[in-house]
Amino acid sequence: LSPQRVFFATPVWMGGANNHNRINLTLHESDDGGRSWRRLALVYDGLGAYSDMVWLPERGGVGVLFERGEPGRHGMDYVAVSFAVVPIGNASTTT
Repeated sequence: LSPQRVFFATPVWMGGANNHNRINLTLHESDDGGRSWRRLALVYDGLGAYSDMVWLPERGGVGVLFERGEPGRHGMDYVAVSFAVVPIGNASTTT
């Protein structure tokens, strides 16, 4: 990976200003050290909150560990921690 290539995972807010649900956890990529970003892949299409990532050169992608939830009595109930691997195009096998 180029030192200028940076990844960031965050929920993409949907449903307007009054919807505070963290949904559609999405992986974003920057090729210029974080000056600009593009959406790379949808990691999870439900409720998703805090996350952490790891580069997996042997798998050619980014591993994302994240809180997964479902609608509950109080809006959002986070019920599990999940792991997903997102393949990355042109991934180098060296770090």
